[in-house]
Amino acid sequence: MPPSSPLSRRPRFWKSCGKSFPPIFRWSPSIIPGVRFPSRKALCGCNARVLPVVPRRPSRRLISGPCGATPRPFRSAPERKGRRGALKSIAAEGGKKSILIDATCLGRRKTGNETYVRALLQAWSRCPESDLEITAVVHPEYQGQEYPAIRWLRIPNRGFFSRQFVSLPALLRRERPDLYHATYWTRFWNPYPRTLLLIHDLSFVSFPQGFRPGEAWFYRTVVRACARTAAHILTVSGFSARELRDRWGFGPEKVTAIPEAVEAHFRPAGPDWIPSGERYVLYVGNLHPRKNVAKLIEACHRARQGEGGGWKLRIVGQKAWMTGDVAAAARRCGAESWLEFTGYVGTEELVRHYQGALVTCYPSLYEGFGFPVLEAMACGSPVVTSSTTSIPEVAGTAALLVDPQSTQQIAEALVRVASQEKLRGEMRAQGLAQAARFSWDRTLQETCRLYRRMTGAGS
Repeated sequence: MPPSSPLSRRPRFWKSCGKSFPPIFRWSPSIIPGVRFPSRKALCGCNARVLPVVPRRPSRRLISGPCGATPRPFRSAPERKGRRGALKSIAAEGGKKSILIDATCLGRRKTGNETYVRALLQAWSRCPESDLEITAVVHPEYQGQEYPAIRWLRIPNRGFFSRQFVSLPALLRRERPDLYHATYWTRFWNPYPRTLLLIHDLSFVSFPQGFRPGEAWFYRTVVRACARTAAHILTVSGFSARELRDRWGFGPEKVTAIPEAVEAHFRPAGPDWIPSGERYVLYVGNLHPRKNVAKLIEACHRARQGEGGGWKLRIVGQKAWMTGDVAAAARRCGAESWLEFTGYVGTEELVRHYQGALVTCYPSLYEGFGFPVLEAMACGSPVVTSSTTSIPEVAGTAALLVDPQSTQQIAEALVRVASQEKLRGEMRAQGLAQAARFSWDRTLQETCRLYRRMTGAGS
C-alpha cells in the first residue's frame, strides 16, 4: 500500500484482518446495493477472505491468511440463542409461539391501519390464546391504553423510513420472534424470513390517477417487492385477494383473506338519546380522489333541487391530497349554505354523527374493505353506497347500491331514502343484522389460526 495512502496511516486499534475496524467497515456490500466499502483485505494487507456479515457485528467467518491471524470460532445455535432472542426465551417458558405486531400506527390518525391494529389488540385482550405470545411495537409518544395481556415495546421515532428500514429490522434481529405481523410495508431487501404482510388493497395499482406524480409508481415498486419476499400475505376481503392474484400473480397458497369488523362502541342510539333535530346526509372518510366526494356534492345538489331541500351534507374526515376537485364542486354547486366540513373527529363524536344521520352515503370508486359502510350499519343508519370493488361484500343486501360514476343514480337513491320513513326503518333493521355478521373476535380467531399454521403452534 503506498505510504501516502490514508489507509496506511491507520490508528493502532485497527488490527490485522479487520477484527476491530470501525462500524462502516463491518457492513456487508449486500446491505446497501450499489455501494462498495473498502475491503478488509485492503486494510490489513494480507490475503484473508471475509464473507458477508451482519451489519455492525464483528465477523465470525474470518479465515486465517498469510499474516497468521487466528480465526474466531463459530458460535453454535444454542449459544446464539442464549445471547439473542428475548421473545423466543419468554415465549418458550410456557411453550408459546411469539408474535410481534407492528403497532406504530396507533395514535397517528392512520384511520384504516390504526383501526385494524387497535381492534385486533382489543380482541386479544378480551380472550388471549394460551399458545401464543403477542408483542406490540409502538412509537415512543404513544399514550393509549396498554392491555396487560400484551407485551409492549417502544422503538425510536426518527422518521418513517428510519423506523421501517432501520429500527424495526434491528428490533427483529434482537427479539427473533416466531412470526412478524407487518401492518405496513417494511424492508424488502434482507427481510425477516417469517413475515406476515398485511395489504388492505391495491389502489395504487388499480386507481393510480388518485395519487401524486411518482407516488403510485413508488408504492407499486415497494409494496410488490415486500409482498414477494414475505412468507405470507394477509388481506381483508375476497376482492383484494382476487386483485393480488390477478394483478401480481399470487396464488391462494400465498394469500389469505380475513374480513375486518366494527368495534363495540359503534352501536344504535339508546332509548335516552335525544336527536338534535338536524336533517343531514353523512359522508365519513378523507377527501382522497378515489372517495368520489366531488360527485357526492353534485348528487346532493341535484337531490336537493328535486326533493325540495331541507337537509345538509355533512363531511366528516381529514383532508388528503389532490382535493381541488372537491372545492371546485362546492363552488360550482353553491354549497356554502348546506355543506359542512367537520374535519377529523374522535370515536364518540363519530358515533353520534352516524346515529343522527338521515342517511349515510359512501360513493367510493375503490375500496379494499369499506369501514364506514359497516360502521354506519352498526349504528343504525341507512346506507347508500357503491356497487363496485369490495363494498358489496360488506353491504350485502342491506344497502342501496349505486353506480359511483352516475350522479343521477346517487341523487335518486338519496331522494328515495330521505323521503320514505318506512324504507329507512327497513334498512336500519337489515343493516344491524348485516353488521352483526362481522365480529373482531371472529377475525382474531381466524388470524390466530393463520399464526398457528405459519409457526407450527399446536402441531
